[in-house]
Amino acid sequence: MIINRIQVLNYGCLRYVDVPMDRFHVLIGPNSSGKSTLMDAIKFVSEVVRDGVEAACERRTSNFADLVWGRPDEPEKQRFEIALEFDLPDDIQSLIPLGPRFSRFRYQLAIGTNIETGRVSLQEERGTLISDKSSQERQLWMFPDPLAPMVTIMQRQSPGTRMVFSKSNTGRSRYHPETVNDPGTQGWRPAFSLSADRSAMSILPDSIGDYPATTRVSAYLRESVMSVSLSSERMRQASRPGVGTDFLRDGSNIPWVVDYMQVQAPKRTQDWIGHVQGALHGFESVKVIDRADDRHKYLMLKYRNGLEVPSWKVSDGTLRLLALTVLAYMPQANGLYMIEEPENGIHPGALQDVFDSLSSVYDAQVLLATHSPEFVAIANVKHLLCFGRTDYGVVDVIPGSSHPRLMKWQNETDLGTFFASGILA
Repeated sequence: MIINRIQVLNYGCLRYVDVPMDRFHVLIGPNSSGKSTLMDAIKFVSEVVRDGVEAACERRTSNFADLVWGRPDEPEKQRFEIALEFDLPDDIQSLIPLGPRFSRFRYQLAIGTNIETGRVSLQEERGTLISDKSSQERQLWMFPDPLAPMVTIMQRQSPGTRMVFSKSNTGRSRYHPETVNDPGTQGWRPAFSLSADRSAMSILPDSIGDYPATTRVSAYLRESVMSVSLSSERMRQASRPGVGTDFLRDGSNIPWVVDYMQVQAPKRTQDWIGHVQGALHGFESVKVIDRADDRHKYLMLKYRNGLEVPSWKVSDGTLRLLALTVLAYMPQANGLYMIEEPENGIHPGALQDVFDSLSSVYDAQVLLATHSPEFVAIANVKHLLCFGRTDYGVVDVIPGSSHPRLMKWQNETDLGTFFASGILA
């Protein structure tokens, strides 16, 4: 499952953007053009579903106005909206009976200041099944050329859609089981109230079997959205027991990830080692050492000259290379990985190897933000999401295929040169 569309209204520096998405994207643009903010919008939604509105806001600021476009002082103007649309896997679609073939799920929420209490609250929330329909790419003559801001992106039920749940600013929450083939009022469960902080998606009133799409999307947002921020210091240390075999955002449990791969997917492990051999001069293999006294694990790298080097003696760049390339080979890779500046610490000669791995995590979605012309030069136009900002501070985001400077591009100049010259911003 992947996010195939994101709409953001009045969040941070994003006044209004509507961005189609695919399985792999390279986000490019000048500083302060909204790349981090777009990724943070997805992370914010994830945290709201998992932890509640207040926790998600407090992780970012103590002043809610900081999160709203223009930082308005008036409480009634302190509101933003985010909508995510997901491609539903075939196994989920098959559980939703009759009617149009619902291939997508739209989750949308509005966060704002409650005028009466002065507290930040979830003011509106909706989950909707959507039948398949194609979207048109924007045709631009110039860039940036931001979309005119909408009054709201909170879509109501319309032909080809079915509302599954909704929550109003009073906390009143309503649910319609996805497996009940009655789109009318008879299928709705009795409404009940939730606190202003809680997401209706996180609390289903019936069996989860009645909400296959909502359950899958909810689990995705709670468990599978990761902002990767590698820590060389922690990757050098031996990794303690109990950290699990799913990749941690700081990379600190790579020994456990590799150990799991060696047992569960030995062929993938050998393919990964072969990949690293092509990127790291003299590298031969890697093994996981289980420290007997405390059961901590660490990596031992072996080079062709016979030298063995433990993780705490390995360079930052080598540790980052191992972490970024292993993602494509993990049998348990899924969800969304968001990575800023993956080129940091990587030798230019190894950037292709890192790019090849990150663009090949086929069971997951990967978003990369970069300032490296060398990294951009490796990408294809279809991989790019281009960010620009007008003189008035309004951000625009378009796919590379819609960029007016790239629509007739024929590889005569590499994308990295275009990017470095500022032509794409």
